[in-house]
Amino acid sequence: MRYFTIIFLMILVSQQGVATIFKGTIGDEVVYLKMDCPTECRLGNFFYASSFDFEYEIERKKGESSLDKYTFFVYASSFVYDEIGMLKLTYRDGSFFGLYLQDKKQKEVMFKPYREDESTLDEIKREIFSFEKEKIERVDGNKSIVWIKERGSKIRFIRLGEGFSKTQREQINPFLKREHIRFIQSKCMFVCTFDFSIVFLSDDIIELRVDDDKYGYYLYYDLHKPKRYTEEDIFSFGENPDMRDVIKMIFKRNGWDSNSNKSRYCKEMAKDIGMERVAKGYFTKKGFVFRGLEDGLDRCDRELFLPYKVLKKYRNKNFPYKFE
Repeated sequence: MRYFTIIFLMILVSQQGVATIFKGTIGDEVVYLKMDCPTECRLGNFFYASSFDFEYEIERKKGESSLDKYTFFVYASSFVYDEIGMLKLTYRDGSFFGLYLQDKKQKEVMFKPYREDESTLDEIKREIFSFEKEKIERVDGNKSIVWIKERGSKIRFIRLGEGFSKTQREQINPFLKREHIRFIQSKCMFVCTFDFSIVFLSDDIIELRVDDDKYGYYLYYDLHKPKRYTEEDIFSFGENPDMRDVIKMIFKRNGWDSNSNKSRYCKEMAKDIGMERVAKGYFTKKGFVFRGLEDGLDRCDRELFLPYKVLKKYRNKNFPYKFE
């Protein structure tokens, strides 16, 4: 009975097949494709080597059962599921050949087996990343930040350069590289771009502003250990009973203590969304600038500043650095 069970499992596994990674071209573009071949060849995903931040999904035409002729519909995203093209392929000797049809244009297609295992497309991307130094930016006198660009995605990110200790570079730069890869591999519903800029640098923290296709936000990186912080890690407003007093203080110190319609609207908006949302912004030498009231209509799009001496009581007890 034991031998029958083993043989049955071997047959079941062989029927299910192994997802295969194919490498090939669509026109002049290098493409990596993962598909449930050789037994099914019905669903798959692919990405262009020149653009890591977006994957396409393919699904075989329903009812089609030929073992050598395949029609795949190509979708822009598994979330949107808009059909954008069609692959008309022939399967021969383990490879696919044919045409990609899109917008009344056609491109020649070729996919050959690249790997037959359980690798993910993200693992393939990590293997083919190619980084190059783009520029060096001087900050805070004798320190420098090295901007590194990944050639395929064209996304750039920072590394610590001269002026930082050897220990800092050895501990922090590998983490910053992982952060770089995290952005490269971000799955976007549409093609995403990221633009980074240095906002603030102290002995303990480097802060970046991130502008993507839709939003701007801030990242805070520890300069002594591989750690990224959010505003929630830095501030502890939470359900503080005097939260509304904090909001009132922010407005008063920034000249919004009037009873104008705009001022009332923005104060009510702040109360509604809470301090955990208001506390988005960036550090300066003297205090913190709150930007969390951006409502997309410019009615409350204003920088609201509070000095560190006021903010000390709201520092998260687990945040390792003082406000000063």
